[in-house]
Amino acid sequence: QRTSNGLNLHYVEAGRGHPVVLLHGATSQLQDMTASLMPRLSLDYHVIAFDRPGHGYSDRLPYRAWAEAQAHAIHDAVRRMGLERPVIVGHSMGGAVAMAYGMLYPDELTGIVFLSGLAYAEVPSGSWLFGPAALPLVGNALVHTLYQPVQPMIVRSMLRKFFAPQQIPDRLLEELPIDMLCRPQAMKANSEDQMMTVPSLIDLQMHYENYPLPVQVIAGSQDRTTDPNAHAWPLSQQLPRAKLRLLPGIGHMVHHFAQDEIAEAVHELFDGALTERLSSPRRG
Repeated sequence: QRTSNGLNLHYVEAGRGHPVVLLHGATSQLQDMTASLMPRLSLDYHVIAFDRPGHGYSDRLPYRAWAEAQAHAIHDAVRRMGLERPVIVGHSMGGAVAMAYGMLYPDELTGIVFLSGLAYAEVPSGSWLFGPAALPLVGNALVHTLYQPVQPMIVRSMLRKFFAPQQIPDRLLEELPIDMLCRPQAMKANSEDQMMTVPSLIDLQMHYENYPLPVQVIAGSQDRTTDPNAHAWPLSQQLPRAKLRLLPGIGHMVHHFAQDEIAEAVHELFDGALTERLSSPRRG
């Protein structure tokens, strides 16, 4: 889908009904969603999974505040596709983009499903690795030279970390093109996203107390990538209309292991169930 500023955003779609937009996280592409949530959600909804800007087959945005810029681009594509009041489902970094989308265009959405997302500013754990690649000039050289031979190992290591304590599903291993994740432009886009989390989230978290949309917050109790005690739990307490689902025994990649719970969360948003902050389960 071409946006108004000439950006091409790649997507796949399936199903019929109310629109649901899926946004993948870091070190990934839309196949992370087509191999997990899309088959389940497309039974009841019109589901659209995007490659976020700079990932997969989507064009990259200029180097700037990534959450807001990506939200603007995806909104432009959604509007041009004629999708009315979708639910945005964002995982990890895609969750921050989803929250920025809701802040910028609240009247055009039904709600947000925030999956294992980054809600509050913190220095990325891999900043020692991603920082140099995000630099405007040095980074271009690094991703074309020194990073190339080790990138497949880095990607596979990160995927294992994301999925722990679960195993990476066979379907994802079959569908996710590791070679595309190792392209220089993909490495640089991922590094830029990682390093721009702090300024983006500093701005975003200032709006949580008056956030205009209902948000379903879903996290795994065993998430060691985005600690639910530092993100999902306090976010659910700060938002005016939120519901927290803390899923026992699951790690960061909740969308591969809790499709029914996520489908129920989407249904509740379309049904208008979140009229006020709901009681949240205890932290686990």
